[in-house]
Amino acid sequence: MNERIEKMLAGQSIPVEDIPKIDLYMDQLLGLFEDHFDSFRRTDEDKILTKTMINNYVKAKVVMRPEKKKYGIDHTIQLAMLYQLKGVLSIHDLHTLNQGIGKVDGSLEEVYREFLAMEEETLTDMGTYLEQYKSDLSADDKMRMISKLLIESSIKKRLAEMLLDEFEETLTE
Repeated sequence: MNERIEKMLAGQSIPVEDIPKIDLYMDQLLGLFEDHFDSFRRTDEDKILTKTMINNYVKAKVVMRPEKKKYGIDHTIQLAMLYQLKGVLSIHDLHTLNQGIGKVDGSLEEVYREFLAMEEETLTDMGTYLEQYKSDLSADDKMRMISKLLIESSIKKRLAEMLLDEFEETLTE
């Protein structure tokens, strides 16, 4: 298996234990994300999060407003989940999801722990699936695997969007 893929499969969002117990300024927050999400970069030039992204998420109410320009544990958790989902969901859908998380029983930290467990399970499943991905596979086999992953991803994304739409209706009742 390709080294980049192995690194990505071994990666994980920020464990709860690694989230600083003190509030962080924007630059410290960005540094934390750069360190923890490095394995998810597609290229070395990719930015994990930027000040502009975070400010836009705050404006769109996808992330809580910082207090006195400082970001606490809940901000970090929201941004960690957001980072994993921003390539799949629109800002509107991220906002809906965030509203839904606020209605779930338990703390944001508990929701995040469950999110991390699902992420770990998915990465393990993908690792098992990709065991068959070897550099000596034919171009046809690689193309089939890529196509299968993209089709699965597309269908799962559409299903998640439909469920979010249905869920959003319950939020306005």
